[in-house]
This record gives sequence, C-alpha cells and structure tokens, in this order.
Amino acid sequence: IENCKVTNSSVSTNREALTVTTPATAVLSKIIRCEVISTNGNAMVMAGDGLIAYCYIHDSSASGIVTNASSVFIIGNVFDTCGQGISMTTIANPVVNNTFYACTTGILGTTGNVVAYNNLFDTNTTGASWNAGVLNYFDYNQWSNNTTDVTNVTKGDHDITANITLTNPASGDFTLPSGAGAIDGGAQVGTDQGATGDYKWNIGA
Repeated sequence: IENCKVTNSSVSTNREALTVTTPATAVLSKIIRCEVISTNGNAMVMAGDGLIAYCYIHDSSASGIVTNASSVFIIGNVFDTCGQGISMTTIANPVVNNTFYACTTGILGTTGNVVAYNNLFDTNTTGASWNAGVLNYFDYNQWSNNTTDVTNVTKGDHDITANITLTNPASGDFTLPSGAGAIDGGAQVGTDQGATGDYKWNIGA
C-alpha cells in the first residue's frame, strides 16, 4: 500500500483505518508513504510481518500502530497526536528514525524486545514505556519536552535530552530547527563508520 490516504472518521469507538492480517504465506506487507487517521481508534493494525515506512500517522485516539507480529520494521514515520504512537508485543525489529509528537505514550510495549534508535520523542506525556524486566535497546534518541521521558526503559549513552522546538508541528512541519542537537546526532545506518567522508545521520523522521 503506497502513497494512499486512509481516514476513518467514525464516531463509534475502537475503529481502525488500516488493518493487515497475518498472511497465509510468507508475504511481507508494506505500507509506505501513506497518511493514516482513525478518529476513534487505531490508525494501523499490523498482524503480519512487514514494513511501515515514511508515513504520517496522526490524530488517532487509540494508537498509531498496533502490532503483535514478530518482524515489523517501523522506519521514518511521524506519529502526531495519537494515544500511543506504537503499541507493540513480541516484536524484535528496529524502530528507527521516527518522530513521536504529542502522543500519550510514544512507544508502549509489553512482552518482546525492541531495538529503537534515532527516534525523536517530543511533547509526549510519556516518551517510551515498557513492562519491567524486558531487555531492550534504546540509544541515539532525543527526549524533548516530555512530561516523563521513560518508564522501565533505559536511555542509551548517546541519547540527547536537551529540549528543542520543532519548526511548526501544529501545521505539520516536523523539521528540526537550525542548531538542534538531533542534527547529525543519530547512529549511522548502513554506512562504514570511521571511513573517510561525512556519514552523519539526523535523529527523527
């Protein structure tokens, strides 16, 4: 599903805008460059393995993404004003270069492990929350203007905690302001660290 806009504006509760069920065969579902909204529910429910990339997921009262799949890559998305940006169980794959803005909880997890890096958590009630006793990897993230940054999540040694002001999130502009620590502050992805050249990555979508 690519370059689509899906809106569920139903006044009934627990509505979903986009649902991917578990496929009968080993097929990876892909949701790419979409805008998804569910006024009274979950924007996306991902039961099968796959990829969610470069989407604008916003104004969804329950969650932006709900997934219990074992292999979902969540990369480069903006989560704006959702109950939870991502609500996940039994997941063990990267959550990378996303922006979580004005959500109740940016990432809410129960069982399973997650690798989360290069993400920007700004103006959320809680940035990330997990059940105690689960081993996760959170690093190279920025925590900014949240009421609580983390609950049962250990910040990484390379995390940034300085507050920033995004350019104009109220109008859908989530770009970084000049001089923000998130610029060039991310972990390098898919490049040879230490090689000659500039391989810097930003934090956020």
